[in-house]
Amino acid sequence: MKKLLVLIGGIFLSTLGYSQWTAQNSGTNENLTKIWFLDSMNGYSVGAEGTFLVTQNGGHSWTSNNIPDTEELQDVYFTNPQNGFIHSANHVYHTTNGGSSFSDITNMLANPDDTAYTPLAITMAFKGNSGVVAAFYFNNSTPNRSVAIHTIDGGLTWNTIMPPTSWRGFYSIVNDSVIYAALLSTEYRSNNGGGSWDTVRNLNFSVLSEQHFRVFDVSGKGYASVGYEYGFEKLYNDDSSRTTSALEPNSICFVNQNIGYACQNNLYKTSDGGEHLDSIGVIPPLVNTIFFLDEDTGFTCGADGKIYKTMTGGGVTNINEMPNLKKEIEVYPNPAQDNIRLKYSQTHIQTLQLLDITGKSVKTYPSESKALDVSGVAAGLYFLHIKTKEADIKEKIVIIR
Repeated sequence: MKKLLVLIGGIFLSTLGYSQWTAQNSGTNENLTKIWFLDSMNGYSVGAEGTFLVTQNGGHSWTSNNIPDTEELQDVYFTNPQNGFIHSANHVYHTTNGGSSFSDITNMLANPDDTAYTPLAITMAFKGNSGVVAAFYFNNSTPNRSVAIHTIDGGLTWNTIMPPTSWRGFYSIVNDSVIYAALLSTEYRSNNGGGSWDTVRNLNFSVLSEQHFRVFDVSGKGYASVGYEYGFEKLYNDDSSRTTSALEPNSICFVNQNIGYACQNNLYKTSDGGEHLDSIGVIPPLVNTIFFLDEDTGFTCGADGKIYKTMTGGGVTNINEMPNLKKEIEVYPNPAQDNIRLKYSQTHIQTLQLLDITGKSVKTYPSESKALDVSGVAAGLYFLHIKTKEADIKEKIVIIR
């Protein structure tokens, strides 16, 4: 049985280890705790020593801005390229100029029992312009307290809401009115923007991180997970749940209700909302967070300022590891000047695109094309995206002038 061979200029391309991930130049050696993208061009990463990074070209380059905090930043979210939020364990900051400067808005989360006491932990969740920021207070001299604020206009105005319990909680925004919360091992729902809460269900374990809890829509479907023990729990729309995997992911990202990714040494993917999680490839080492814009484009961040990007869904595209591929495709010449040619026999190509280094489509060709005109494309590095029934392949192409 023949294997599909992808040839560039007649040379077989081998992909080993995590070669589906390309290292990005972050410009820092600090530990990066979170990476998040607003769209295909605008992305953000935060980490130790108040590190805040911004990219405006899809991760190709990153710039660092000054933050009035030397603590480890834990989360980041932007409603648009100018308006965003970041937080550490004890402080939350708001920017209206793309991160050039930040205002400390922690005072809006003051503990009514002891205003001089610093929050022990801050969490936040956003969807569009709707968001919740919450603080948990623990003090031996006063009872535990949890305080939360809610916005529906991207932080222009805030309303104080009462969390379901006094314990630290994690929130998931469905719309301006419907908010879910996971506090310890209980899930709650508010239908009035946090004005009141109803118990939804008991979870099989306690949620310990913002990214390990998400509800997709008003039906209540979503997931809950713990990255240290127990596994991955799928939430159904009948208020029931079931642990569907023993995987203990340290990071989870869903691009829609069905397709999601999780990492625990390897990269795992689900196409059925978490019913099944299958290993699809190796990820770079010491990853703290994964983030996927869509089924193909994803990022990781982690120790030593390392940021990696994939445009192949992070999975295996090593043809040697695809035993079911039976045909062969030859792509030549490379480098190319005016035309790229494809040579294949019975392979059925579904889509054929030329992408720039940010993953943006430069040209789309008819799927049956075997001669691709690139005469009007600027010189540089590109990816030829060939999607077949058997595989989804992106190969580097150099165009010269």
